[in-house]
Amino acid sequence: MFAGNTTYVFQQAGISQSVAYDLGWGTSAIQLGANFLNMFLLYHFGRRTIYIAGFVYCTFNLLIVGVAAVYGIQGNAAAKWVQAGVQMVCDILSSSYQH
Repeated sequence: MFAGNTTYVFQQAGISQSVAYDLGWGTSAIQLGANFLNMFLLYHFGRRTIYIAGFVYCTFNLLIVGVAAVYGIQGNAAAKWVQAGVQMVCDILSSSYQH
C-alpha cells in the first residue's frame, strides 16, 4: 500500500514536512516492534488468520482515510490527523502480515 511512502502521504494530507518526517520515523519504529510481535502471533493464530484479519482491517482503514479526505477538503483541520493516525495503523498492520 503506502509502505515506505508515509512521509509523502502525510505531507499530502497537509501535515508540515518536519512533523511528517517525525511521524514517518515513528511509524518505522512501531513497524519493527510489530514484526517481532508477529513472530509470536504466528505461532498461536497462523499466517492465514493474521493475513485475512490485517487485510480486512486495512480495507476499512483506507475507507476511513477516504472519508477523512472529504472532510479535509471542506476545511476540517482534524481530518489530516485522522488520516495520519489511520495511515500509521494500516502501515503497522500491513508490515506485520506481509512477511
